[in-house]
Amino acid sequence: MKARLLLFSMLWFLASLSLSSACARADELVYKNSRFGTEMWIPTELFTTIGATPFNGDGITLENGNGAELRIFGSHLVLADNAQEMLAIHVEWREEDGDTVTYARAGRDWFVISGLEGGSIFYERHEIVDQIVHSATLLYPKEDKHNFAALVETLADRLGVVGSVSQP
Repeated sequence: MKARLLLFSMLWFLASLSLSSACARADELVYKNSRFGTEMWIPTELFTTIGATPFNGDGITLENGNGAELRIFGSHLVLADNAQEMLAIHVEWREEDGDTVTYARAGRDWFVISGLEGGSIFYERHEIVDQIVHSATLLYPKEDKHNFAALVETLADRLGVVGSVSQP
């Protein structure tokens, strides 16, 4: 039990190092991933808990206790050569998992996919910069759509490379 408590405390401390409240608005925090340079502004009124953090520190999971989850992470672009190919892979993964993809678009250096995962809505935004994929995946109950609409609409502005993202 002591080992679990110590491990949880260490993970919480490490995760909290990646969050900064040094911003102009008290209802926003910024997450910065030092390994990949991923950065995202997070509205604090939507998420109350830091969930499981990957062992390698490549991202963070935020939760709200009502079934909503926001994952922010970075990775190398290794599965495909461009955003269009990455989109096709993500659509295939979602469909293999039994999810319903309702929207999928790609630009030169980004792709978005959204739809239904069981009784929840999922939305993914991925930005590709210098062979690094900066990602945010959002999952929330259908009945909470009105609470997350503004976040979904501004996700492209909130996510990017450290120093390139301005506060919404």
